[in-house]
Amino acid sequence: MNSLHKSLTALLEKLEENGVLQKEKFNTVALKTEELAKHIRDRFAKEYADLEIRRLLEKVHYANTYEDKVLKETAFLVDEISEYMFKLEVANRDFVVGYFNTLIINPAIEATEYNFVLMEVESLIENSFLELPEEEE
Repeated sequence: MNSLHKSLTALLEKLEENGVLQKEKFNTVALKTEELAKHIRDRFAKEYADLEIRRLLEKVHYANTYEDKVLKETAFLVDEISEYMFKLEVANRDFVVGYFNTLIINPAIEATEYNFVLMEVESLIENSFLELPEEEE
């Protein structure tokens, strides 16, 4: 199990623990990484069938130039998962993007296609279900 698979598993567990997705007895280890990403996206699509989400145009997506077609599709699936999370207000787009942008300029993290997808998942984990303070008027 690679680190992207572990992060997707952690994201799924967090979504289930917080009641966003119904808990299922499911062996994530049996799935390949891209299958796990598709499983999470499909669960959102099933449980929130009436929710309209927008998928980023592939021509402007950071993964559009990836030669690894499986990693490219995984990146698009993670993007769809994030759109569900933003629409359901369990993650804040500004926080997720800000955290991702902080990670991609971190000199300790190698800038690889794989790491970009991993950082997007990590950003969703770290920036979901945050308790934000009320704004004072």
